[in-house]
Amino acid sequence: MGKLSSSLNYRQERFITEYVRLNGNGTQAAIAAGYATSGADVQAIRLLANDRIRSAIEDYKRRSETRACLTLAEKRAKIAEIVTRPGTRDADILKALELDAKLAGEIVMRSEQQVAIYNGDANRERLGEIARAALQSSQQIVASLP
Repeated sequence: MGKLSSSLNYRQERFITEYVRLNGNGTQAAIAAGYATSGADVQAIRLLANDRIRSAIEDYKRRSETRACLTLAEKRAKIAEIVTRPGTRDADILKALELDAKLAGEIVMRSEQQVAIYNGDANRERLGEIARAALQSSQQIVASLP
């Protein structure tokens, strides 16, 4: 792990990289960075309230995205293709939509309130609407790329 900023200590840097790797799970990132398990949730809140940490997280995300094989927009476009492909299983659609929501920052921690369960035709129609909207959004993003 390279030095993110001269004003950050090792555990803060580690928190930043773990926070991004763990898709925004602050408590687990704090634990992985070496903070005490018993106070990791409070430490995560404290770290995320620090402007230098928030700025470093955004910088690290940007650098990580440019190093990835696919850009974020390309990943989201691929997900939209999978979701709208005829014959795609419902379970695969749900998984793809969950991944897209995580990439978009809409889901940062998995909890029972955030898990959608497919259980009938009404939800199938809603999935179709979501998939079409995701495809349109991804196509717009890809079209805007240089």
